[in-house]
Amino acid sequence: MGLLNVHSTIEQMMPAPKTGMSMPLFIVKGEAEEAIYKEYKTITAFTKDKEMAAANTNPILLSKLAYVWNQEQRHEKFAVLISNDIAKSLEKYREKEFYFLLSGLDDKATQTEIAKFVDGGVNVHMRQAVLRFDDVAGATPFTKYKNVITMIAPKVKELVEGTEENEGGPEYVDVTEHIDAAAVAEIGSRTPGSVTWKFRRLNGVTPQFLDEDEMNAIDDIHAIAYVIKHNAPQT
Repeated sequence: MGLLNVHSTIEQMMPAPKTGMSMPLFIVKGEAEEAIYKEYKTITAFTKDKEMAAANTNPILLSKLAYVWNQEQRHEKFAVLISNDIAKSLEKYREKEFYFLLSGLDDKATQTEIAKFVDGGVNVHMRQAVLRFDDVAGATPFTKYKNVITMIAPKVKELVEGTEENEGGPEYVDVTEHIDAAAVAEIGSRTPGSVTWKFRRLNGVTPQFLDEDEMNAIDDIHAIAYVIKHNAPQT
């Protein structure tokens, strides 16, 4: 089945979107001089937009969007920004309806520019950055910024199909789970003030079994992880 058909099937099966806080904006560092900002109601509309080829052919961003659609709740729309000057473009488009800012490709340079924007005086609408990291060490440098929610989800091992009977044993690959996109959809789309970012279930994210020291390390930097607590998965 083709990628577009997969996305179409996902979109048809998901419940109706909620309004909640304004939509998420996925930001991708581009090479073109002119920035492109667009809003979409479906993944299919995004992937069919030839003008957004710098973003809609990237498997990382497409995976993030799949995580959005895999949640019980999500926003009615999402936006994508492609820019080689992210700070300038965010200021240009700051009157748009987006609220949550996410790095489309999880690269540190883009994450840093997003964090600086929400931390600065031009963030007049008090928007929130939601950034994903593999571990505490990656998230720690971002604790100095205001209005940044750091989320930690280590890569998980996934079996390579067809290698179960390999003579040297099965093969595995590291897979990134996009806790940022999942949380923004499931939690950020709810009515403002009605929920907390804690104690929520996220589809498609593997809960971690953490000891006390590991939990304290995450709590110390005010980050969010998806863990098993009281025998149940929760943020």
